[in-house]
Amino acid sequence: MKEIIYNKRLIARMVIETETPLAIGSGEKDIKTDKLVVKDVNGMPYIPGSSLAGVLRHSIKDFNRPDSIFGFQKGNKGKGSRILFTDGVMIGEDGVALDGLQQIPNTAFYERYNNLPIRQHVRMNETGTAEDKGKFDEQVVFKGTRFVFEMELVYSSLGNEDNAEDEDTFNTILKKLCFKTLRLGSGSRNGFGKIKIVSIEKACLDLTKDKDLEQYISKSSRLDQSWLAFKEIEAPEDADSEWTKYNLYLQPNDFFLFGAGYGDDDADMIPVTEPIVKWNNHKPTFVDDGMVIPGTSVKGALSHRATYYWHKKQGVFADKTETLVNKVNTIVNLFGKASDDNAIDDDDSTIGNVIIDDIIIDALPTRIINHVAIDRFTGGSINGALFQEKVSDAKINPAPEISLTIYVRTSVLDDESIKYAWEMTLKDLCSGNLPLGGGTNRGNGVFVGEYKIG
Repeated sequence: MKEIIYNKRLIARMVIETETPLAIGSGEKDIKTDKLVVKDVNGMPYIPGSSLAGVLRHSIKDFNRPDSIFGFQKGNKGKGSRILFTDGVMIGEDGVALDGLQQIPNTAFYERYNNLPIRQHVRMNETGTAEDKGKFDEQVVFKGTRFVFEMELVYSSLGNEDNAEDEDTFNTILKKLCFKTLRLGSGSRNGFGKIKIVSIEKACLDLTKDKDLEQYISKSSRLDQSWLAFKEIEAPEDADSEWTKYNLYLQPNDFFLFGAGYGDDDADMIPVTEPIVKWNNHKPTFVDDGMVIPGTSVKGALSHRATYYWHKKQGVFADKTETLVNKVNTIVNLFGKASDDNAIDDDDSTIGNVIIDDIIIDALPTRIINHVAIDRFTGGSINGALFQEKVSDAKINPAPEISLTIYVRTSVLDDESIKYAWEMTLKDLCSGNLPLGGGTNRGNGVFVGEYKIG
């Protein structure tokens, strides 16, 4: 077999910013949290290179020979990867990557990352109530956090007929990074992991040339060091045709509440808020009390209503209980399915085909509403049943508009019954007939507006 001399190097350095919170788990938990994010030697969040490689390999699984680029292992046969990824390290307060062991300054900015937000979750069953042992929480990284990483492709131009295809694959990966549907980490269908490209630098070297070889040898492996061979390029345009985009423009009708899962000194239930990072001239600052509309809250309401409309289309009603299992059709094809941990043969987990992102907006005014449970026999209050909720008050002028973008895999909508169920659900949401958030039976969470496709 002719020896291949890998004389070419394609190298790119990307700076990315989280547009929604990021959750890449470390597999660890502590006394406060069921799932901690992975942190580096400096105690700062980072993105493992293996996570980047896995997401990007999966994104090109139908294109450009991924086994040839990313390697493979099949039994006793295998091939090493020709594309290398660094970890994505966080960009610090001074706008420079925190690469290598650092003496992290004791500032308010870095102190925030020692106390990351914790998201509360509860798994609901088909009756709309919490499942047993279905309560859990997880740490997330702030929206607006920036990371930098590099990827390098090793290939040959010496008698290698696949040379052009290798370059095409590298460029395809760069394009995939710019797709609005690309998500990193866990919770990719629950509102987490959306990124945007801040900058891309790229270099192509031929190591048979003295100048290129000298530049390659002089390159530092540190991500906080510049390199003269890099040239900044424009980010490729988003050309993802696999997904249909729905843009929703909603205005709250009155009060709404997406609960934090706990209270404060004023009320027993309060809205969930999180700080976010904003950048100005490559320097970050924190903005407090961004109001969160979790993607999971929106997803749960849409899933339940779409299931209803799918059954209606099929003529399956409550008196036909033996056919109610058909609800799986809609849930699997639209929203995915998690395997039952207690079922022996249930290993058919599927990822959902709907992407709904978290929305974090400027905080609205709040109002405290008092509630009390009444004893139906005496007409008096039940002892200990007085509680307060702090709701977001949309009765301001002008009324706030909340923009929500949802992506649905186009191939799923080829099923007419699923498309009908999905779009009827969106009509209900935009007409105020599908409230969102908590306390919907008390009048909270009514939104009105419109949706547009594309």
